Order: sequence, then C-alpha cells, then structure tokens
Amino acid sequence: MLRAGGAYLPLDPTWPAGRLQKSLTDAQPQLLLGESPREDLHEQSVRLADLLEGSQTEPAPLDSIHLDHAAYLLYTSGTSGEPKGVVIEHGQLLNYSAAVSEALELGACKRFALTSSVAADLGNTSLFGALWNGACLVVASDTDSTDAAAFARFVREQRIDCLKMVPSHLAALIED
Repeated sequence: MLRAGGAYLPLDPTWPAGRLQKSLTDAQPQLLLGESPREDLHEQSVRLADLLEGSQTEPAPLDSIHLDHAAYLLYTSGTSGEPKGVVIEHGQLLNYSAAVSEALELGACKRFALTSSVAADLGNTSLFGALWNGACLVVASDTDSTDAAAFARFVREQRIDCLKMVPSHLAALIED
C-alpha cells in the first residue's frame, strides 16, 4: 500500500463493531481489505484474495510519494471519550524508524516479533523496525501473545531477538 502511494487505516478485528463502523465512517476509506468480506461494516468490503487475483497494478513512481503525504491513519484509544484519527505522514514514519533504530540499535536484530495490533502505534515499532533494518518480521498468534508457555516457546522457536511489549503485557505473561 505504501509503495503504491496510498495511505492505510489499520483496523483491529477484535474491536466492537460500533468502533469499527465509527472509524470507517470517519475515515471514509476507498476500499476495505480483509480475509473475508464485511458487508456489515462497509459497502466497499472485498476479500484481499479477490483483489489480488490477476492484479498487475504497478506501484506509484517513488518521486510521486512525498514526505508530507499520509502513510497511515491511526485512531487513538479514546481515553478522552472519543477515539480520534491521527494521520502519520511518510516523513514522520521515516524519522521515527530511523531514530528508534539508531537509539535502540535495532540494526543488530534479525528477527522481530509482532505481538500487538498494528492498529496501535506499539505494533508499528516492530513492523517498521523490521522493514527499516531488512529483518524478518514474525507475527505472533493470539495464543502466543496471551499464554506464557506458548509465548516462551514462540520466542525460543522463532529465535526472536527484538520484541516491543508494554510492561503490563509482559507482567501478565510472567504471572500466568
């Protein structure tokens, strides 16, 4: 999506239907992609496999994508009462990826774990950290992210050397 010049809106399928619908109504995306159609959420819903079947779409020329163009749109958690959309531009994403990679020496990491949704900024450090550093991104299943034994096995078997997780998530796994 980014290489094609479009911005994306990550949605978490575990969100309540009302929150999903509110985000879609507010953002007005041109297309909703997923593993299965969600006509209950948006009239432009389409299965990703259906879209890619026979597709030969060429990416946008790199010189047509500018630093001030939107890369993605995130919705805040809504702690103030109402989730708000926040546009992340290509330049902001570039600066963040470069700065966090340098500050945390992520260039030495080869296998990044994604243990949280990319519908929140936390997951994007792993996602874009892996991309920025040419590393492998390994997506943890829900079970891997919620069961202590499964999580330990995931980290060991997948040889994870980079993980970003909030302390409360890690504490919950340790206490499990």
